Amino acid sequence: MNLRLQSIRVTRSRRVVLDIPDLTLPLKGVTAVVGPNGAGKSTLFRVIAGLERPAAGSAGIDDVAPYRRPEVAMAFQRAPFLQGSVRANFELALALRRVPRADRQARIARAAGLLGVGHLLDRDPRSLSGGESQRVNVARALAVPADVVLLDEPFAGLDGPSARELLGLLPGAFAEAGVPVMLVTHLPGEALRLANRAVVLLAGRLAAAGPLPDLFRAPPTREVATLAGFTLIPNGNEVVAVSETGLVQGQGGVSFVMRVETVHDLGFHLEAHGTVNGVPAAARLTAAAAPGDEIAVFAREGRFVRFAGQA
Repeated sequence: MNLRLQSIRVTRSRRVVLDIPDLTLPLKGVTAVVGPNGAGKSTLFRVIAGLERPAAGSAGIDDVAPYRRPEVAMAFQRAPFLQGSVRANFELALALRRVPRADRQARIARAAGLLGVGHLLDRDPRSLSGGESQRVNVARALAVPADVVLLDEPFAGLDGPSARELLGLLPGAFAEAGVPVMLVTHLPGEALRLANRAVVLLAGRLAAAGPLPDLFRAPPTREVATLAGFTLIPNGNEVVAVSETGLVQGQGGVSFVMRVETVHDLGFHLEAHGTVNGVPAAARLTAAAAPGDEIAVFAREGRFVRFAGQA
């Protein structure tokens, strides 16, 4: 069973904000929709959920002919809660999806257990912390029967500890729930920890789609490499895109000279920040270095991609 996006085009004030000619996504596992702010990620979710009608095109499930509109459960960036307890908000969502009353409590208990919020079910949602509110928000989406669960920026607005707690809970929750999930993020690290495939949007257009981590291990374009956190270094008639931890002090197959500006102690190793061929870069140090030094650095094997043409 697949989700098919065909000739999707969304415009606002005569400006195209989303343009996807054709995309097929298998409805299994976790798909991350990745892109910078303004790339069209949330707009894509709204189209899939039927909350926004595109100027052209359609989204459908291909298990019948003609394609049917997908049944979705969606967790927004900011959880919308109505008056009543957390449990009452769960029950309303299930009632709207016509889940029999006899089945609702079991669904609520299971989903709440997956996100560790069972003890919050009788609380007023307005009394919850930001982290608690978002875990309840995701649990409610997982409780609702759906073809796919859509999570729009589930870590938005969370502090470090709350985000790490949610990030630790989600892989197990997704596996136990057994429902396809699509999540929006602008951070490749979140995508790599949670998803097995990615859709990359840039300026409202499809830049790449494929399995993770392959897509971010060998980005197909410079733009995708930049989004994945690679440093693009001009090198003669090519550009070498080096992953976030790919530069190391010393000599290797693809070598450069770094002019050191600062040195940072990261606890387990030292890291130099400076410029390589005029580009800001960071490299792991293996020997002493100080600001003003020029040191040899190289791109580690398997941590870089070459692109033809000058920067």
